[in-house]
Amino acid sequence: MHITYPSITRFQEFVELKDYRPPTKKEYVRYVRKLAEHFKCDPLTLSEDQLRSYFLFLRQDKHYTRSPMKAAKFSLRSFFVDCHGRTGWTVFSEVRIAEPLLLPVVLSREEVAAVLGAVREPRLGVCLELIYHCGLRVGEAVQNTFRLARAQSGINASATPHTLRHSYATHLLEEGVSLLQISRYLGHGSLDTTVIYTHLTSISEARTRAALETLQRQLHGH
Repeated sequence: MHITYPSITRFQEFVELKDYRPPTKKEYVRYVRKLAEHFKCDPLTLSEDQLRSYFLFLRQDKHYTRSPMKAAKFSLRSFFVDCHGRTGWTVFSEVRIAEPLLLPVVLSREEVAAVLGAVREPRLGVCLELIYHCGLRVGEAVQNTFRLARAQSGINASATPHTLRHSYATHLLEEGVSLLQISRYLGHGSLDTTVIYTHLTSISEARTRAALETLQRQLHGH
């Protein structure tokens, strides 16, 4: 049975106000309770040196690995600093937890050929092939190249690579391609998303008026 301390009760209420997942909230309170059980007192009465010795205990005696050590650090920092306003303590910055070295995933030549060959639409496959054959970062293949081209061409400085997508859809609409077909090309889930392009062009509106006039003339036999 846990001994209830006012500081822990307050911390539990403090954590409940946070947008954490329920398991995370429980873990935060659990780590503070473990600290209280270790020293058998209200954790808020502990000194920084005592907390420092506790972290050493977790690392050297309990052999905490990276994940629980990180959880303990964040939980206790939230308790002392965020909830109870403890200032001037350096212990939390002293507890260093090294991030694991993550090696990049490397595909074999056969796997590269397989993934590129699985793209059925040539217009999409070209993008991936360009990145592979030139060894480009995504930013190099799209954002940096477009930014430099935009500066040299003197076009609207607010344009982005995504602007090309909007321009493509607008130009198709101006050429008389139906909204339904454009929606399919762009992969929109609803025509409501595609309709926005009718507000970006005046040519389509003029063509609509011309089409209506033609229908009226045919209807009245002119």
